[in-house]
Amino acid sequence: MKKPKAIPKIRSGKNNDYQAVLSVIAANVRRLRKDKGWSQEDLANFAEIDRTYVGYVENAKNNVSLRTLCKIARAFDLDVQELL
Repeated sequence: MKKPKAIPKIRSGKNNDYQAVLSVIAANVRRLRKDKGWSQEDLANFAEIDRTYVGYVENAKNNVSLRTLCKIARAFDLDVQELL
């Protein structure tokens, strides 16, 4: 019987608890948005999500669905892994 593959870690040496992951995503989204000179409303329009939701993501106040992460990554023209 084959041994199951190990689940890859987000980043080695980092704490992968729920709040830590949300905080990393929040910081990355905020940094990327500001680097592009976009407002939260701009990002919301490009990602086709609500502007208030962008604020929740950037403040790590909301659990972000995989679908929403993919929309945000697409707006930045990135792979979703680059948000983690």
